[in-house]
Amino acid sequence: MRLMDQRSYFARALAFAAAVGRACALSVPTVRVYAPAFPLDVVDASVPSVAWKQLRLEGAGGPSLVGLVAGAPVEGAFGALCEVTGACDDGAETRFRAVAFGRFRVAAVDARAGPTRLDVCRVDAVVDAEPEDDVELRERHDLLARRPALAAAEMRAHLRFMEVAQLLEWQDAAPTAAAALDEDRAADDFLAVRRFAPRGPAADDEACSIDGDSDACLLERAYVAAAATGDDDTSEALAAHACARAELYSFAVCRALQPDADDAARLLETTSTAARLRFAEARLATTGDWLAARAGLGDLRESRGDPFAPREPEMPEAPRPSGVRGLLARMLA
Repeated sequence: MRLMDQRSYFARALAFAAAVGRACALSVPTVRVYAPAFPLDVVDASVPSVAWKQLRLEGAGGPSLVGLVAGAPVEGAFGALCEVTGACDDGAETRFRAVAFGRFRVAAVDARAGPTRLDVCRVDAVVDAEPEDDVELRERHDLLARRPALAAAEMRAHLRFMEVAQLLEWQDAAPTAAAALDEDRAADDFLAVRRFAPRGPAADDEACSIDGDSDACLLERAYVAAAATGDDDTSEALAAHACARAELYSFAVCRALQPDADDAARLLETTSTAARLRFAEARLATTGDWLAARAGLGDLRESRGDPFAPREPEMPEAPRPSGVRGLLARMLA
């Protein structure tokens, strides 16, 4: 059994989202995490077992959806919408795995956390603006130039990413986490970036088998499972959280750079794909220059010229005056 190709899948999801609108809000239990989660993240979290059991009773087998929020889930807070893929009771706590596939903004807190329950919030979908409405692009480009400008930004970011990946492969060792990709996650991040890359190759036959464990496969299965397990109203509200390919790509490439908590919060909250790509391009350019210098390649951006290009003949130097005239000329110079 195979999942549908991600490009056609997300195109259909977006079309469905446009058809149903964003009138319906989801009500989901929320869990506090230490750092903001992005779409494509797979997060291991834990909650008190008594709260998890209460959710199982209310949700007829456990919640299929959960929101991850860095900090308190107050009105206006941003978070990642996830599908719960499994849970393990560990005595006082229940550990579970959540696959993030969308973003939300807390519209209201319906129920505060207590000894036997988690915070339950009504959340509104957050997705990136269309290129014509992208704040970053509106400041720099005319209306008709914004979509091509976004495509160019994607290509530039991807070229920088591939350059860094090649430099890392040549050196066969990752530098410090602050300067480049984390070695332990580089392989997974590379696959996610490649899968959602602009003009990227279609996934191969084994890319999303039903038991595949790549980020993209988990993301697609999470969206499909979450949409299938809800009622009609939930499915309609869930469709509003579908991410476009460019949005997923921008998150994938930023995620590979391991941003700190403050940068991650800004990247999660913005609805500008172009701003996220500009952040990634700047970080990747700095990383590529550092790696090139470390490998002894010098400045990759320096233009060294063509050694075989025709050269203009050198003008002969004018003869210098001698005698008293030359002495006076040198004194006056």
